[in-house]
Amino acid sequence: MNSTKFLVGDRVYLRTIGTGGFLRIDYMWRTADLSIMIGEKEEWAKGYGTEAVRLLLNYDFKSLNFHRISLGVFNFSKRAICAYEKAGFKKEGALRDGYFCDSRK
Repeated sequence: MNSTKFLVGDRVYLRTIGTGGFLRIDYMWRTADLSIMIGEKEEWAKGYGTEAVRLLLNYDFKSLNFHRISLGVFNFSKRAICAYEKAGFKKEGALRDGYFCDSRK
């Protein structure tokens, strides 16, 4: 989870700007799927996604001793793809017609 500090008078507040975590965790196989979302558009392109991915991977590999982390991403999500590649992810394949939106494939 990422948050941004902001000041109001002499107080510092934190604001949540996104979420992240792991899905489909399999402890026996030591695998999981990564999920992350920066929901506050004004916080995009500031490196928060890349930082969050790196922190999550560090925790998963070093603290939980996992072997493999995977994820899925839409091909039009260029910022997400860039963040994942910076963190070390490699493309393994592509799903054709992998999503259904607005009555279209």
